Amino acid sequence: MGDFLEFSPSAAKSARQGQSDKEQGSSSVTLSVKKNLSEINDPNSAPLTRLHNEILSFCENLDLTEEDLNTRDEVVNEITDIAKQLWGEGVQVHMFGSQATGTATRTSDVDLTILGCDCPADDTVPAMVAIADVIKARDLASYLEIIPNAKVPIIKMDHKKSGMSLDICCNEATGIQGASVVAALSRDYPPFKYLMMVLKLYLAKRQLHETYS
Repeated sequence: MGDFLEFSPSAAKSARQGQSDKEQGSSSVTLSVKKNLSEINDPNSAPLTRLHNEILSFCENLDLTEEDLNTRDEVVNEITDIAKQLWGEGVQVHMFGSQATGTATRTSDVDLTILGCDCPADDTVPAMVAIADVIKARDLASYLEIIPNAKVPIIKMDHKKSGMSLDICCNEATGIQGASVVAALSRDYPPFKYLMMVLKLYLAKRQLHETYS
């Protein structure tokens, strides 16, 4: 499989070293996972080769289009505008979850955290009520619910115009930290991203993708 699967732990180490060298003017190692096109539809090719190619094709078909990305940006900008209306220009809205790690599909929701809300970290419900009130006033949601008793209280909403689902929390940075870890793993171990996408879709298909399941 080495002719089309350009990855190994040692290569990942070399890539990290290469990045350091690049900053000093040297070339770096580029990691990639790619299909062996000559064998992608060959029924006589090795089973693992065919599985590898099918996983990559499956993930490619799930990738967000430019239109999808633009729509998501518009929705995030709407929430950002609401946050700034409530707490000023200093507030920060960050994406985490699959959108931030590059594993989002067309059915993925958008996870947002709003940093700089005028509320204590251990009591964010009043801030979420304020956000929800503006969302309702602007008629942005077809479904809107605050879940105050979760470990991390969130607003769950379905955006009326796009149909997109969002989870919004306040003054909570752990999601950003988790997304950074996943992004680093995907960068250093390229197959990780594709295996994670398959697992996510498998769990969602069986309605096991929510935390309570």
